[in-house]
Formats: sequence, structure tokens, C-alpha cells
Amino acid sequence: MPTLLLCFDAPLQSWGTMSRFVVRDTVTEPTKSGVVGLLAAALGVARDDTDGIARLAALRLGVRVDREGVVERDYHTVQNVPTTAGTGHRTVVTERYYLADALFLVGLEGEPGLLAELYQAVQRPRWPLFFGRKAFVPARPLVSTGAAGELLRVAGGRGRRAGHRARAGGPAFGGRPPRPPLAGDPGGGAGPGTQAGGEGHGPAAALGDRRQAG
Repeated sequence: MPTLLLCFDAPLQSWGTMSRFVVRDTVTEPTKSGVVGLLAAALGVARDDTDGIARLAALRLGVRVDREGVVERDYHTVQNVPTTAGTGHRTVVTERYYLADALFLVGLEGEPGLLAELYQAVQRPRWPLFFGRKAFVPARPLVSTGAAGELLRVAGGRGRRAGHRARAGGPAFGGRPPRPPLAGDPGGGAGPGTQAGGEGHGPAAALGDRRQAG
């Protein structure tokens, strides 16, 4: 299957999974929902376009961690928040977690026509692209300026071993429990992106050592 490779590089990124108003968490790698949201922005797919979102969510996803980054926490205050009794207002302290200086290679596998459409869309997005929050914009283009063939390639042979160590389930910072290892993680046996004999298939094969994320 063809694979589209995207570079996620930015001074700040945030990939929340269980955020609420007071605590905005982040996990340590891009999430499937976060990547789908970014692709939807590139194509101009609205939030209420369930068919368009489902088309993007059907893509298979793999993430290679090239630079882990550092988890940081922002201190925020929000004023004039109504009290639960409705008799006045108060100031609320919120904690917002994010990744600083992280670098990921994201692999997407799916229908070739959709991948070609996405390859063009991320270079000329309909709406602004960002990594989890509107202020967290990419530090460089998501795709190379070279030929499309460098990014749309078949990952059906033996997986390239690039020497990058995949994470086996990072914690979700912000008072959340760690995520369990996903199928295909090192030490977790053969999963959707691997075979027991060592041959890689799917987006994971195009990434070398990887974390299979969806």
C-alpha cells in the first residue's frame, strides 16, 4: 500500500486525549484524532462533515519518534468564571501541558487517490495547520519539496531499519494514567504493522523502528 510521510516539527506541540477545562493534558506522540483534525483542516473538511471525517479516520497511521521533546506546563488564569451557584464570578487557575522541541515522522497508509490529495493539500491548506493548538504551527513544511514519489511509496517489502527507537507507551501528562502499549510495539509481539518473521508492512514499515499508532 502507498504511504504518505509527514514531518511534524515545531517548537511546541500538544496532543491531548482527556483534556478538561482546568487541566489540558498531552501525550508524548501525535494522536490519531489530532492527525485527522490536521488533515481535515488541510482539505477544508468541516467538523460536521461525518463522511469526510470518516474517510480520513480510515487511514492507517504510524509514528516514528525522532526527537522526544520535553514536557512543559503552562500556568494560566481565567477571570470572570461564573460560580456553580450562579451568584458571582471567580478566577480559575488552569494547567496546560505541551511538548517542547519534539520531532516526529508520521506515516499514513490508505487509498492512493486520497494520499495524493492530501500530499497537495498539506502544501496548500484550505485552513491553517497546527499541532494541537492554534499557536503551535509547523516549523517547516510537512512534506519535502522534492518529487511526490519520494513521499508516496510502497511499503510492502522489508521494513527499513533506521536505528530510531520507538516509544513503548508514553504517559499522558496532566494527571492522566499512562497509555498501554499498542499492537505492534516492541516487546508486544507481532501487530498490525509487523510480522513475526521481521518483515514490516503498512505505515510502520516505511518508518523503520516505530510506534504503531492506529
